[in-house]
Amino acid sequence: MSWAPIASGSTSCSTDPFIRDLCYRDGDYCWHGLIRQSFPHEGLADYCGWYVLASDFVVQGEAAWLAELEDGCCHIGRNLNDTRGFAHSFADSRDAMLALFSDLDGYGVSCSDWEVAFELRIRRAKWVRIYADVLVCAPTHAFSLEFKMKDAGDQAEVDQAAKYAPYLQVLLGSQVEIVPALVLIRAADLFDHVRSTDGA
Repeated sequence: MSWAPIASGSTSCSTDPFIRDLCYRDGDYCWHGLIRQSFPHEGLADYCGWYVLASDFVVQGEAAWLAELEDGCCHIGRNLNDTRGFAHSFADSRDAMLALFSDLDGYGVSCSDWEVAFELRIRRAKWVRIYADVLVCAPTHAFSLEFKMKDAGDQAEVDQAAKYAPYLQVLLGSQVEIVPALVLIRAADLFDHVRSTDGA
């Protein structure tokens, strides 16, 4: 399998923790991406607590899914200090995702080959990692979903949902439209288009 070089003779890749985490350098000092920027995104699973296609996600039992997610989070360095709290949060997010795919299926949307990733690791700085709650990748769009266990959101939470978009644009490529969304688990029939502080 070949990976297209993303830079040659450049020092920016070697000094940016985000890019360095996503690349390797060959013997000719060319940098190569470790995640293929095409659908499906081979290599993406190595940066996630849990990754699978939607068709597999909707049929896996909760207990097995949660165990695999917790193992995956440990593998990528995701600290699960409050295991009980995370388990409830993960389970709520899973239920919301199952409802989403059920709704899409009801509207005749074919999404069985879409990618579903929980807890995507992004190395923002040398000692700083952030984790996108859920990433759903379709052939031309990627939906970054930030979950909150409440029925209303504020501007800070909107900004938090949007902050992953620039990183995901680099990771997945310019041909993919990144759509960040704040998902309020306890809200009912609430759909609104809002802007983050930076205008995204």
